Amino acid sequence: KASCEKIPDTACLLLIPKKKEDQVTQIHIAVSKQTSAIVGVTVFDAIGNSNLFTFSKLKTNIGLNDKHFNFSPPQGVTIIDMAGQR
Repeated sequence: KASCEKIPDTACLLLIPKKKEDQVTQIHIAVSKQTSAIVGVTVFDAIGNSNLFTFSKLKTNIGLNDKHFNFSPPQGVTIIDMAGQR
């Protein structure tokens, strides 16, 4: 049973790692059916524990200043600017 069912009015994305030896066995992402925002994430580990993180009072497009972000790619990486392309 998907953990997303604990969060009403959501669709659930189930992520399962390709390698079975990973510590994380599954991640469930709850997406709001109304806004398409991620409202919850549940992480399941190899020994049966689960951690549910829920998000509320989300604010989008709040006008963060570019000075708060620093993009420093490693040397030798090719940057392809896709801004404005669809």
